[in-house]
Amino acid sequence: MTVSLFGYWGLGMTSSVVLAFTLGMDGPGIWIGLVSGLAIVSVLLYVRWLRRERLMPWLHQSRVA
Repeated sequence: MTVSLFGYWGLGMTSSVVLAFTLGMDGPGIWIGLVSGLAIVSVLLYVRWLRRERLMPWLHQSRVA
């Protein structure tokens, strides 16, 4: 939840507003900002997943019956 809030609203929307209105890129600036927010969230969630797998290896071992 916090990763999404930080990535989409904190970085994605802020960069969208800056690119679109401050730098004058209009529509493409909004899309570039939203895509950058999505990319940041995906990287952060991937890192979180890797850390979870490393910290709790017993959850990810296959159980052979």
